[in-house]
Amino acid sequence: MGEGEFDHWGTNMDRLVDAFWIARYDYEPGWFIEPHAHEFYQVIYVVDGTGTASLDDQKMEVAEGCVLLLKPHVVHSLLADRGDRVRTIDTKFNVYGSRLVADLERIPSIVSDDAQRVRPILEQVRLEGLKARPWYRPLCNALMLQALITLLRESGGQEVSEPANIPLKFDDEAVRKAVMIIQRNFARELSLRDIADRVGYSPEYLSRRFCRRVGLSIHHYLMYYRIEQAKEMLTYSEVSVKEVAFNTGFKSIHHFTRAFKQFEGLPPATWRHQEREGIWKNVVIAPGFVNADITVTPKGPRPGTARE
Repeated sequence: MGEGEFDHWGTNMDRLVDAFWIARYDYEPGWFIEPHAHEFYQVIYVVDGTGTASLDDQKMEVAEGCVLLLKPHVVHSLLADRGDRVRTIDTKFNVYGSRLVADLERIPSIVSDDAQRVRPILEQVRLEGLKARPWYRPLCNALMLQALITLLRESGGQEVSEPANIPLKFDDEAVRKAVMIIQRNFARELSLRDIADRVGYSPEYLSRRFCRRVGLSIHHYLMYYRIEQAKEMLTYSEVSVKEVAFNTGFKSIHHFTRAFKQFEGLPPATWRHQEREGIWKNVVIAPGFVNADITVTPKGPRPGTARE
């Protein structure tokens, strides 16, 4: 297909999805989004907590792992009503492919991301938008397309038995098995020999095979995965840094701090503070897009909210 040509999706392949904006939102109990509608799409991913979503005249309970796919002109609102904070990733975008639009119209407005496949993609969109490095907009658009296709597949009832973050592109069964062992046992003491014994190869052979396929040693991948889980706890839980360290398989807070700083460039406590400062921070991907924050607290509009 040449530049500018169209395919059976009904649009130029460069413009299937146009990401506008993304943010992390934390709704305290009793906070709510006022009922409203708009001409573009919106995805609200519920990371944690429970609440009630209203879509036109229909009310539905939402909880961890729920994905609200809000289609154009649908009147919607969200209430944190169960006595605990509702944490979300919220993104706004438009879709231009006629086939993609038709497929999105056929799926429910709430999809369950039980395998946690959509959320890491949205987190990556937010990270790319924050850093705004060269080519970030096309990458954000490509990632949003990936998130939507994943939603379409999950809403189609396809069973997913593997945990998230497994490198599905690898066709090496031994490597896939090693990765699954690490992801399911990262919080306990886990040695190369333990993994190799369960896979059925010698430690030396498995190590070479793993490094050749993944590009990391088994030890380095284990550390990487532990740090990713630690970031999850630091971001979305209230447990102490010390508890995070032990819950992710580190033997001491000192070892955890050293490893975390090696991967992220900051100590875990500093990283947590910086991440939480990013809550309610607008990450504008499409220049000129203005997000209207219509969150209301029991005492009125959220402090610092710019109103239309």
